[in-house]
Amino acid sequence: MENHLVVLLLSVCVFLGAFYVNTIEQRIIHWQIKDELYGNEIKKVKEELESTRKAFTEMKVELESTTRNALKQAEVESGSTREQINILRKEMIEKDYARREEIFQIRPDVNALREELNEKGERPIFSYTAFTAAISTDGGTLSPRGIVKYRQVLANIGNCYDSSTGVFTVKTSGVYSVSASMMTPPDKPAHLNLMKNGQVLVWLYTGGSYDMASQLINVALSGGDELWIQQHSGSQLYAGQFYNLFTAAMIKPGNF
Repeated sequence: MENHLVVLLLSVCVFLGAFYVNTIEQRIIHWQIKDELYGNEIKKVKEELESTRKAFTEMKVELESTTRNALKQAEVESGSTREQINILRKEMIEKDYARREEIFQIRPDVNALREELNEKGERPIFSYTAFTAAISTDGGTLSPRGIVKYRQVLANIGNCYDSSTGVFTVKTSGVYSVSASMMTPPDKPAHLNLMKNGQVLVWLYTGGSYDMASQLINVALSGGDELWIQQHSGSQLYAGQFYNLFTAAMIKPGNF
């Protein structure tokens, strides 16, 4: 009886031992399979990481090379621009020096011409001319040709009007505004002509007591042309101031 129990116990022990060994072997196999699977995944990840690292390294090298070349090119271009600026600055300095030298050389001639003009008392002829003249309180004075002499000169820019003759002589060709006004005494008609080189431009006429008339024209004149107011025989003008005017002003110089 005791032997059977021993055998039974031994059998149980053997069975348990075999079961334990089998369990351990299965776990070992499971761990091996798991290690093999995870090992492949880890290896694959490592390879991908290595490939990515290599790609980044190549990209870094290429970027550094491109940046270095771009910086060199920019430095070359900057140096070229700086050189061009220096050349332009040098040219400007040379031109300025040449102009200063030219001014310095002609300055004595200018000073000499200024002194000569001062000694002669001559002044440059003004290109712009304008005048206004009126009959003084003693009435109009007629020249032998019947020219009215407006002796009270209010303005005479360019000195083109001669109050002693009543003639306006054009110095500068251009377009001029020319006007004349008149007033007659009581019951005395008057007839005036605005003349250019002996030709009538416009007429003025009054026929009543203290009657007034005026004319204003724009006309192209040439240097040397003469303008005056001519009075018909028997006409009289009122002797009061500023009723009888003769005026001209250049609007624009030139040949028209």
